[in-house]
Amino acid sequence: MIITSTDGSNSSQPNEESIKYQYQDRGAWSRFFSPKHTSINFSVKVFDGPFIATIPLMTVDHVSNTSDGEGFQRVVTHQVETYPLFLIKEDGSNSKFSSQFVLKGATQYQGPVSGAISAAQTAIKLVAPHSAVLTTLTEQTVKDASSALDSVLARLLSTSIDEEHSVDEDVGLLAPGKKGITVTLQIPTPEHEGEWDAPSGVVGSWTLRFAAPRPSVFSDVEICMPSNNAPNQASSANQQPLRSCQKSFDDAATFARTQAEKSPAAILQFQLISNAENMGSVSSFLKQQAWYGTSQKVLLAAKPKPEDVASFCESIKQAMIGIGLNDVDAGIVSHAMEHETWATDALRTEMEKQTKACGA
Repeated sequence: MIITSTDGSNSSQPNEESIKYQYQDRGAWSRFFSPKHTSINFSVKVFDGPFIATIPLMTVDHVSNTSDGEGFQRVVTHQVETYPLFLIKEDGSNSKFSSQFVLKGATQYQGPVSGAISAAQTAIKLVAPHSAVLTTLTEQTVKDASSALDSVLARLLSTSIDEEHSVDEDVGLLAPGKKGITVTLQIPTPEHEGEWDAPSGVVGSWTLRFAAPRPSVFSDVEICMPSNNAPNQASSANQQPLRSCQKSFDDAATFARTQAEKSPAAILQFQLISNAENMGSVSSFLKQQAWYGTSQKVLLAAKPKPEDVASFCESIKQAMIGIGLNDVDAGIVSHAMEHETWATDALRTEMEKQTKACGA
């Protein structure tokens, strides 16, 4: 997923007046007789099957009192794209993308609320899931991070103003080159800060899109889309960063398999769970499966049986598919397993013969 922003001066709506949200000093008199704390937080929560994330788009915090003087702190998300890869299933069961835009605002005339922005900044650090790929192994971690962020935002602000707008869209309409989902935020002008019924202006717009699809988590090759051009050609300055792309899923999958064959050790050491030391790799995950140890003993025979080798490879593929990877990745892992350190020459030879069961 990719989120990009434009400021209010670039508003696409002709009838919307943009504003420059300046830092406005209230003066010593107002700070003394009317200490004030105003907070505005705008965020989006996105869902697609097991994928869930909460992203703060803008936080504005203004403390004005005698002890702190004028304190302005702002956090604005301009571009975010560090989110995990996740599987779009062939049956269309997760082809609908849901987004929930939430605007919360509060004005308090009882002095400063300490730590508000630090809470928001802590929340932002929790936004990006910690793993490069979303599987059933990391799904709960992603949900916990999103829930933690929801909790921080709830504590950050009161409910003086609380708006939620939900949008459901087909995943295909959020692909590169498509319109995506764009939301424009209007808030009261600085001279009417915290007056929720006062005149407002546009301060920014954010657009949600997905990056171009990939056939494999083990390769950065993409399927060519309107915004990433022809195969292996650079994109313009206004488009996505250059990545290798192929014109069809099959071509991109073949490219990914070719890449994977050059570095089987990297495939086996690919981290399914981050910060799990040696327990989060593909190899470690497979070794924890109940069938693995038994199969290993059988396959270490002087001449392993073809049916035992085929069963071993099928078990590997099913384990990978079971945690949310696709057929391409399952085949890549199965093919890489012949390079495990314990594999004998006889086993490797038989795995090479089992092109259907063990091939990528």
